[in-house]
Amino acid sequence: MTLSLLESNSSKYGILGDVREPGVKIMTRPLRVFDAITAAGGITDTGSSSNVTVLRQDPFWQCAESQSERQKDDAGQSQP
Repeated sequence: MTLSLLESNSSKYGILGDVREPGVKIMTRPLRVFDAITAAGGITDTGSSSNVTVLRQDPFWQCAESQSERQKDDAGQSQP
């Protein structure tokens, strides 16, 4: 699944992939990735909480991708 902030000065974000209610959501408060997944109805039966990608847009309109901490742990890349 992919979570991306649509505009850094907006209160909208997009969530796609194996969640029950994908789409553009309104951010009414600061959210953790878990909160965004929960707001999208949770992960489907075919989805995986260990395979989450977060996309963030930098000031130059480039997208930066980051893995979930669980993916890093699985790959042995996590910092202690």
